[in-house]
Amino acid sequence: MRIKNEKAITLIALVITIIILLILAGISIATLTGENGMLTKAEISKEETQISSYKEQLEIIWNGVNIEKYEANVTQEELMKKCKDKIEKDSNFENAKVEIIDDIIEVITKEGYIFHIIDGKVIYVKKEDEEQKDIIVKLNIGEIQNKKVTLTAEALHTGGRKLNYILNINGEEITTLSSYNTTFTYEYATSFGEVQAFLEVKYDDDKLSKSNVVTIEDYTIAKVEELIRFSQIVNSGNNYAGKTIELISEIDLQGSETNQWTPILNFRGSFNGNNNIIKNVYINSSQNEIGFFKNILGTSSIKEMQLENVTIKGKINTGGIVGFVNSTGTIENCIIKSGTIEGQENTGGIAGQTNNNTSKISGCKVYADVIGGVTTGGIVGNNSRPIENCAMYKNTTSNVATNAISLTGGIVGDLHNNYIFSCVNKGNVTGQSYIGGITGDIRAGTYISYCYNTGNVSRRICLWWHYRRGLW
Repeated sequence: MRIKNEKAITLIALVITIIILLILAGISIATLTGENGMLTKAEISKEETQISSYKEQLEIIWNGVNIEKYEANVTQEELMKKCKDKIEKDSNFENAKVEIIDDIIEVITKEGYIFHIIDGKVIYVKKEDEEQKDIIVKLNIGEIQNKKVTLTAEALHTGGRKLNYILNINGEEITTLSSYNTTFTYEYATSFGEVQAFLEVKYDDDKLSKSNVVTIEDYTIAKVEELIRFSQIVNSGNNYAGKTIELISEIDLQGSETNQWTPILNFRGSFNGNNNIIKNVYINSSQNEIGFFKNILGTSSIKEMQLENVTIKGKINTGGIVGFVNSTGTIENCIIKSGTIEGQENTGGIAGQTNNNTSKISGCKVYADVIGGVTTGGIVGNNSRPIENCAMYKNTTSNVATNAISLTGGIVGDLHNNYIFSCVNKGNVTGQSYIGGITGDIRAGTYISYCYNTGNVSRRICLWWHYRRGLW
């Protein structure tokens, strides 16, 4: 009895010693056998290796059988039966259960690992006693090209189940696809603006999974409806700050008294016309700040915009491209190809009035008549920023009463705090006082260089005339 007790004590002491040694070594029982324990990880690694080995062997068998499809006229059904036979005869799948269920070859190994062969793909489903995992779907968007974008998605943990993919864009069901495939692809035709897209995936008696939400952004304009939508979106408060809007085709607005263009208000983005023409712009308004753009703010810039056959009428600050430029951005290479621009004060072929800034108006041309009251210019009416390499080819006219101050110039009506460089006026300039081929008035601290005028100027023919200071 004493010997047995001594053996028991010795055994207990040994166990305690081992535990103490483990503790001293910084290794706990949980470290060995817990969820992230070393023994657990080793067991998981062993399973993963076994699963990977089974999957590789199934792929070899399928690929071997699939060759026969091209060598002989074998149907898909015959191919699946041959694959089933070869799996059952393969020593790696001894005691495995192999069945054909619809379009699936199901293989259950002796350890209970379930594999599905679907359309030539080998998918590990789960172990027999494991709970089926929910499906996770990741949706991705490609680059927009020619007003089209490809949406792709991959479903994880499908478990070989047939999935019903449902694509939603802005809450509307666009398309559905039922497939055993783990991937989803759809080419979506875009239109100007932003839309949100996501995938719903139904499986297992309409159990539902949703993908992430992606935003498709198309800032290109290809047709009149998109140009109108752009105007409406900006005028409702989205100023597109930091975004570049691009015109990629010619647009005909078919403007008339009953089909007038609504000027774009408080635009803060950039607009690139890509030298595409916008035809038949009609605006007849008694409001201030009138033009294709009512005003531009922030860092907004406009380039390569062309308007043809314009009829634009406003009150104060009226221009062909923009009524009032109050941004730090540039206006480059814009053209008014034909038509009439008319205002009461601060009227210009490109802009009615500009803020005091160093950003340039450059490379612009006007082939439309510009008619104003006070302060009228072929390019800008009342200008406070540099103007370079611009040209006016039609007539600039002030219609104020006789002996009134008109401030009328072929390029600028009234020039403040800046300069005009390398510009030409070839149209006639008509005004009552303070008129000139290049500018009607030039203030202290401003200058004109490398400019010339070939048009007729009423009362005098000169480069520019400043009656008040007596300068020629």
